[in-house]
Amino acid sequence: MKKHNQQGGNLAFALGALIGTGIGAGLAFWFSPQSGAQTRHELQKRTEELRAQARERIEGPSADQLLSEAKAAAHEYRNA
Repeated sequence: MKKHNQQGGNLAFALGALIGTGIGAGLAFWFSPQSGAQTRHELQKRTEELRAQARERIEGPSADQLLSEAKAAAHEYRNA
C-alpha cells in the first residue's frame, strides 16, 4: 500500500514539475525583450532541436552514425 502511494506521489511531482517548467518557459518568452517574430523563430528552432534529440533517443543512433563514430575513434586511437 505504501509503495503505491509513493509511486503516485512521484508521478504527481514529475507532472507538476513538467507543467511548471512549461508555464515558466511560456512566461519567459512572453516577457522577453525580443520582437514577437524573433521569439517565434527562436521557439521554432528550439522545438526542432528538441524533436531531433527526442527522435534520436527513441530510435537510437543510425548504423551510418555508429560506423562513422567508430571510424573516428579508431583514427584517433591510431594517431595517439
